[in-house]
Formats: sequence, structure tokens, C-alpha cells
Amino acid sequence: MDQFWIWLIFGLALIGAELLSGTFVILFFGIGALITALMTFFVSVPLWSEILVFGVSSLVLLLIFRKRFIKTPSKEEKKRALSADIDTVLSLSETLPPRGEAMIAYQGTHWTAVNLEDAELKQGTRVRIARTEGVKIFVRRAE
Repeated sequence: MDQFWIWLIFGLALIGAELLSGTFVILFFGIGALITALMTFFVSVPLWSEILVFGVSSLVLLLIFRKRFIKTPSKEEKKRALSADIDTVLSLSETLPPRGEAMIAYQGTHWTAVNLEDAELKQGTRVRIARTEGVKIFVRRAE
């Protein structure tokens, strides 16, 4: 019966640690410890088999259920996360020559803006950010 309490406390401690980490890895080891606690409550087995049940149940739960808890972002979501400024509309603080570059004010700092169009974009023109590369923003006229 002492083994039951040890596994129970260990499992609850691991689940508590998961609440602090949010990685959805420790959780499955906590559940594995609770499964082992239940087993030791009903059946008296040697320590090596308790450890085996703990390890196997934890890994099986981890492999089966972890992907269900973690949302995998799509390619589009990854692209947006890496470039959150895409599709943002802004007014130009400087004139952009056709296919040229100029320093503009954006988000409280200066960026190099690149005109993706064959026509000049005058100061005050509303443009949409098409893509970013480092500190360069590539813009087109907003429609």
C-alpha cells in the first residue's frame, strides 16, 4: 500500500508540473504514474514491473494523445506568424519610385519600403504590405 501512495503523489506532482510548463509531455508521465498507482492498489507486484508499467503506459499515452492536444499550424498560419505585417495597409510617409526603395516610417521606426509596382507611389498613398524580408517591406497599392 505504501507503493500506491508514492505513485499517487508522484503522478499528481507531475501533473502539477505540467500545469506550470504547458508542454504536454509531463502530463502523460503523470497519468502513467496514476495508472501505476491504481495497479499497485489492486495488485502487489515487484518494483521492476511497476517501473515497466509506468514507462510503457507513459510512452504509449504520449505517442497516441500528444498530437491531439497540440494544434499543428498550417503552412499559411506559419507564414502569417513569421510575417504578421502581411496585408497590413498603411499610408506612405515618403514617395516610392517605380520598382525602387525609400525609407518610410512604420510602427514608430524607419523601414526600407520596396515598391513592387511599375508606377510611382506618392507620399500619402495607401499601400498594402505584400511580404517582408528582414527590415524591408514590399508594398503594392491598396485597392
